[in-house]
Amino acid sequence: MTQRVKDSVLIIILLVATLLFFLPIIWLFSSTVREYSNFIKNPGRLLPETFTIANYFKVFDKLDIVRSYANSFIIAIGATIGVVITSSAAAYALAKVQFRGSQLIFILMLITMMVPYSIIMIPRFLIFKSLGLYDHFGALIIPGWLGNSFGIFLLRQHMMTLPVSMIDSARIDGCNPFQTFIKIALPLTMASLATVATLQFIWRWNDLLGPLLYIDKQILRPLTLALTVFVAERREMMDPTVINTGVVLSIIPNILIFILLQRYFVKGLIITGLK
Repeated sequence: MTQRVKDSVLIIILLVATLLFFLPIIWLFSSTVREYSNFIKNPGRLLPETFTIANYFKVFDKLDIVRSYANSFIIAIGATIGVVITSSAAAYALAKVQFRGSQLIFILMLITMMVPYSIIMIPRFLIFKSLGLYDHFGALIIPGWLGNSFGIFLLRQHMMTLPVSMIDSARIDGCNPFQTFIKIALPLTMASLATVATLQFIWRWNDLLGPLLYIDKQILRPLTLALTVFVAERREMMDPTVINTGVVLSIIPNILIFILLQRYFVKGLIITGLK
């Protein structure tokens, strides 16, 4: 078998796998523009019989989607900014600042990645409630400003690849550690920063357990919690096409973020993987 034939077979296999992967997504988007009566008759149909956007109007009519979107953006962006700032600073310290115990701190930080969230869930809830942060965005944003183990690990791996001579040159030119971090390290690790930001935004946007624990007021509910409550309260008479429409509206920001940052995301994973 020649190399060209092997490549052709591989391409065909990848195309089939890609199609199989996208079929559920195509079905999901297609169901949002189908009428309820047609969907019930043939729910497995991939393409709509008739095109309608009535389901989107139903979601906006029955759910305060704009406020829920705003709440999700506040939580996701606030926490993501905190993770990027604190994780990059900690990663630089562990990678380029020489001090006793740095390796031990790094190992202890990696160990925290193995601790299930269910173990710290109740203690964290009690702490935030005692601080008056129940029913407050702060309970979902503040943890991001306390550092993120995965973000620190990913950024440290990238910063370890930065030449020591470059850091030394900045010091000789009169830069203090903070200036070296801001002017040298951060610009050179933009790919990894974009990777951390993308992963954190998607995780915070999709988070349901956190809002379920800390948010009770309807006006503060992010999109994931608002959709969950919306479906739970109307379980017996819920239109599946309306549910799917809500799901599509909830994943659109994630898709856009990944498309915009895809180049940096892949590059960041490659760089840290090589290290």
